[in-house]
Amino acid sequence: MTAEQVEMRQLEQLVQDRVKELLSSKDIVSVIVEAVTSAVSEAVIRELKETVSFNLEETNKLRGDSRKIEESLRETKREHFLAQDELEQYQRRPNLHVFGFPESEIQHIDVAHNKLQLPHVNISDIDTSHRVGARKEGNPRPIIMK
Repeated sequence: MTAEQVEMRQLEQLVQDRVKELLSSKDIVSVIVEAVTSAVSEAVIRELKETVSFNLEETNKLRGDSRKIEESLRETKREHFLAQDELEQYQRRPNLHVFGFPESEIQHIDVAHNKLQLPHVNISDIDTSHRVGARKEGNPRPIIMK
């Protein structure tokens, strides 16, 4: 062994002895435990604050999205109600039911009106007309004129 190696071993032994001596002292152990506990506690608290802050921001965003969805739902319900009311009003309009009018490939409201010769009904009074029911051979479907 060289002189440097011997000196290095002595130095290592000296450091180890000194560390053992310090660690055997109750004061230094309590100081180290307190410092580690404090550092870990601060790190955990900081991480928890960041997590709570992030969760709070996300919750606020979701609340805003929820409000928008609720408003959209209210608007959709209102539109649905109005459309349903309009449909009910349309269905309540006076209807003219025509039976026995032969079916053909092309049906025009003015042709039906002219053939029926209705004195109190003008062609402009009729909004729409259509046949109702399923086709049955030999029986023409009734026509509803609104």
